[in-house]
Amino acid sequence: MGLFDKIKHGIDKGVGKVTEPIKTITPIVTQPIQHIVEPIKQKVVEPIKEKVVDPIVTTTTTVANQTAKTTQNVAQSTDNYAKAGVDVTTETWHEGSAQVIKFSTEGTHAIEEGVKVAGDWLDQNACYIGLNMALTTGCVAYFTPKPEPADPGTVTSTTVSVTVATMLAKKLTMMVIAKEVGKIITDGIFLIPGVDGNVDRDLLQKIITNCIGTANPTFVAASMATPAGVGIFVGSVISPIVATLICEGVAPNGLTAMIK
Repeated sequence: MGLFDKIKHGIDKGVGKVTEPIKTITPIVTQPIQHIVEPIKQKVVEPIKEKVVDPIVTTTTTVANQTAKTTQNVAQSTDNYAKAGVDVTTETWHEGSAQVIKFSTEGTHAIEEGVKVAGDWLDQNACYIGLNMALTTGCVAYFTPKPEPADPGTVTSTTVSVTVATMLAKKLTMMVIAKEVGKIITDGIFLIPGVDGNVDRDLLQKIITNCIGTANPTFVAASMATPAGVGIFVGSVISPIVATLICEGVAPNGLTAMIK
């Protein structure tokens, strides 16, 4: 069963978990990623850069290179979401993308254990192409509200939104909130083909939780105030970070730290 068949199969089953790992995926596009990104640079990358309030300062060539790769990945991911019908022109989406880039400017590190680098794809480039497409389809399916109340995307995004609103009303810290909703989001991400089997669940949940807990709290609270905002947050922030984690075995500094 190919990638798209697996994605469709998972969606058709609602919240049914994909239990069989993807063995081999043939790259759908053989061009280098930069050839995909360049045509959308003006409409995607430039607006994102405008949302990075603090100047991007890179202290080493390694950080500069990873920031460039992260920006490229964000652009490709954003383009995929646009093609899936998601409005990526909103301020919220651009702020989410800018947050991912900001994480990379603060440094990244290789994950020694818990990740099968490049997953089940032939190489890193094929992984980015295939996994970004799978994440786009999966995030739209599992985190974006639909008219049907019982739709998985409606149920999950509403649950996250209500949880965040309730906990904020109790004046709980963002990290406490992150621990609660981080598990819900991780459960949904693990339903997406190409994730389960290629990254340790506890590691991914730790990264997602720290991502929510250390991102700009005003942005997190505002974006997760509605079910639609939850979908935007997962698509613009979580999705690119998961792609980089699996395709490169790299995560932003601090996102793998112990959660207290």
